Amino acid sequence: MVSRRGFIFGSIGVGSAVIVGGGIGKATQNGLFSAGEGDGFAAWDESLEGMSGIAAAGVLAASSHNTQPWSFRVSDDGIDVLGDRKRLMGAADPRLRELHISLGCAIENMAVAAAAQGLATDVEIVRGGSGHFARLTFKPGLIDKEYAALAEQIPLRSTNRGAYDADRAPGSRELSALSACAAGVSLKLLSSAEERSAFSALTVAATEVHVADAEMQRDSHAWYRMTQAEVERYQDGITIDGAAAGIVGTTFLKMFPPTPDAFDEQWAKVTGETHCATAPMFGLLVASTAGDHAAWIAAGRAYQRIQLEATRLGIATHPLSQSLAVRDRDLARGERNTFAEALDSYAEGGEVVLAFRLGYPKADVPRSPRRALADSSI
Repeated sequence: MVSRRGFIFGSIGVGSAVIVGGGIGKATQNGLFSAGEGDGFAAWDESLEGMSGIAAAGVLAASSHNTQPWSFRVSDDGIDVLGDRKRLMGAADPRLRELHISLGCAIENMAVAAAAQGLATDVEIVRGGSGHFARLTFKPGLIDKEYAALAEQIPLRSTNRGAYDADRAPGSRELSALSACAAGVSLKLLSSAEERSAFSALTVAATEVHVADAEMQRDSHAWYRMTQAEVERYQDGITIDGAAAGIVGTTFLKMFPPTPDAFDEQWAKVTGETHCATAPMFGLLVASTAGDHAAWIAAGRAYQRIQLEATRLGIATHPLSQSLAVRDRDLARGERNTFAEALDSYAEGGEVVLAFRLGYPKADVPRSPRRALADSSI
């Protein structure tokens, strides 16, 4: 949260433009001094005890564009995980890869929360396209203490879209701990200057293609929450605070929420100049078989474990899957593109399921809005 004193000292460069036209009032109305507060953030403070607490942990999982595309059916002996078709990304996720990853993240958060209660989780993947994706059952068992301890990181985890320290990369010990989290898929790390340059170029080029595709952008824009009223109403999506634009940038954005075109232009710019330029390394989660929906869920589980472990280590992560989205767009049309070919070169016969950057963040970010468990349950 930005303090008023921090705002005053951090915004000297903004000058009189902040005052003109009641800009401060507009920015305050849009949550300048109350980032991460209100009903839309109450889920982060819920207890993770009991069966309802396990489900509450699922609510706090990572999801593409913070769509939270899940519904949970909680019973005395387990939790059914269903996809919420009203919360899909449409043309921006034509193969439903991101949906499966998001559900995998929720499943893993619940398994970790259960482990903290001394419960082992059995995950049965449901196939057939009925909308029912998994059945979780719990029973007392031999629990790995380090795995159970990750539950402490669930309410602390976040996606950091800000600048990272480009000159400080995680060391071998940290990378070994993160790699150990990638059960079910493999983690490929791109850390050399040549590797980072090639993947950065691929990501920037894909972002430009994404921005030029009206349907993909339309369905992405549906999840942007540019005013406090939208944050409170929907309790999901990507917010101005989540953009990690700093005090001055956040102030201007809350004074003058960007139009879709302006947002797209800034996204393309920030992708190259901040997201890629400050990343000391990139991570790719690779499944052994292409198009395997169960492997996509496994990738989501792996990514959630990686995020929790990274949070414990003080490392930030942020998905950069633009090249995968453009690849998926053309694969859904029965076509292949240069992005598919480039990604295949990393996959060794499998499929890159998720791409992300990782490093030490220059600043923390506020919590993202979350729907209450009651709104995610059926």
